[in-house]
Amino acid sequence: MTKSEALLFFPFDESEEEIEEVYESLLFEYKLFFQSKVPIRKVFNSKIQKLKKMHEAFLILGGQIESAIFESDLKLTNGSMLDVFNQYQRLRNSIKVQLLSVENAVELEKIVNQYLLLEGMYRNYWPQIELDSEEQISVSVEPDSMLLLQALKELEGEQICDFSQLQRKSAEKIENNSLNIILMEAKRLSLLRKMDEHE
Repeated sequence: MTKSEALLFFPFDESEEEIEEVYESLLFEYKLFFQSKVPIRKVFNSKIQKLKKMHEAFLILGGQIESAIFESDLKLTNGSMLDVFNQYQRLRNSIKVQLLSVENAVELEKIVNQYLLLEGMYRNYWPQIELDSEEQISVSVEPDSMLLLQALKELEGEQICDFSQLQRKSAEKIENNSLNIILMEAKRLSLLRKMDEHE
């Protein structure tokens, strides 16, 4: 990448701006994107490629970063739907906090990759449930996590605790609001898994 090419990915005027301040500002925009969007692998990977170009341009234009050590221990252990959901939420919240605290693009890329890994692990717990022909679900709109938590607790009280039970229940026409909430989430996650597989 030449200096003129670098300016396309990292626009700044050295006579008026400090390169580090511009870098922090651009990095903050990327952080907000990854923090606020539903993690869809294709979309996130595209954004990561732009982030890497921005970082490379920053270095070519004379910027410097300090390397940092990034450690992560992502594990979801088998359990009830409620157990897995709670583990996932805890790990996801931790990743989102880290997203906002990183200070360079290299760290941010690593954390985003961990985020995508966690999402993949979590989605794999859920059964593949096909949408009915009249159903439309937006994969980029997540349900409220408190609503999901409440529905999972209610289902556990009704002895519907395992992901394997969802597959069977999806074939039945049961009027149960909590079950319907969870089945809709299973369908949304099924769509996201299919998208990930075809990326």
